[in-house]
Amino acid sequence: MNERGSFYLAHSVPSPLEVVGGEFDSEFFFVCEHAGRTIPKCLGDLGVDRSEMDRHIAYDVGAEAVSRRLASALCAPLYVQPYSRLVIDCNRPFEAADCIPEVSDGTEIPRNVALTPEERTLRFENIHRPFHEAISDGLDRVQARGRKALLLTIHSFTPIMRNGRGARV
Repeated sequence: MNERGSFYLAHSVPSPLEVVGGEFDSEFFFVCEHAGRTIPKCLGDLGVDRSEMDRHIAYDVGAEAVSRRLASALCAPLYVQPYSRLVIDCNRPFEAADCIPEVSDGTEIPRNVALTPEERTLRFENIHRPFHEAISDGLDRVQARGRKALLLTIHSFTPIMRNGRGARV
């Protein structure tokens, strides 16, 4: 590991995807991109105070629980992404500056500052890409069973951020 912390996902850390109810034959298909606050061990704590990880900047508060309840009630598959959006935001394209934010609602994310293109790519290739490829494959399976897939992505909302401005929707 170099001084910045080489990025890799070891077998001991969570997969970038948890599939719940993958065997269900439903047209409903749930996704929760910002379900968790997990940070790969190789990135430490991203230089962020633990209290900040309880805020909306780190994950969609309550979204995972709502997703699980809805998917269960509708006997539908749910694809959960457990890593914090501060590691990589799976709801943003790779090219977006906030795909790996250096600052979020006034909080600096030190381990995200001045990342090399290789460091950005490694996060994308290890978390973002496999998550979206799995979703694509899951939607293909729904359609292969002769159903039209209804993709439902679950998020939570914070109307006023700490900086006093409304959240970007």
